[in-house]
Amino acid sequence: MIRALSASREPKVVQAALDLILHSGLDGRQSFPVLFGPLANPETKRLPFEFVRANYEELIGRLPDDIRAFLPGVGTAFCDADSRKEFVALFEQSSNKFVGGPRNYRQALETIRLCEERMAAEGADVAAYFARQ
Repeated sequence: MIRALSASREPKVVQAALDLILHSGLDGRQSFPVLFGPLANPETKRLPFEFVRANYEELIGRLPDDIRAFLPGVGTAFCDADSRKEFVALFEQSSNKFVGGPRNYRQALETIRLCEERMAAEGADVAAYFARQ
């Protein structure tokens, strides 16, 4: 049920699902997948990052130790320099506090950078293709 809520393309539904992480009796391991479902949809891909940024300290207090290191994964849908800077500002230092955090941070940052590079290399060709359609 939680995964179905997080797969919604409706931002209000996703926001309600994200709120379950903090405001339900569910164990953090049960509600944590809500953070990653929205990343697949353009309409909702920023919501998990915004949620984590707004609730970081409360999340750290609520989530189990073995889950906290995966929080940088909420930035993996980013694909531009401004979003990358926001990601770095939030996770560059904080990820060092958790076992596995630095590795997860570096992997998410690499994902963002690769997307930026792909967009720079292919963006003009893709735009030209759709302009001809």
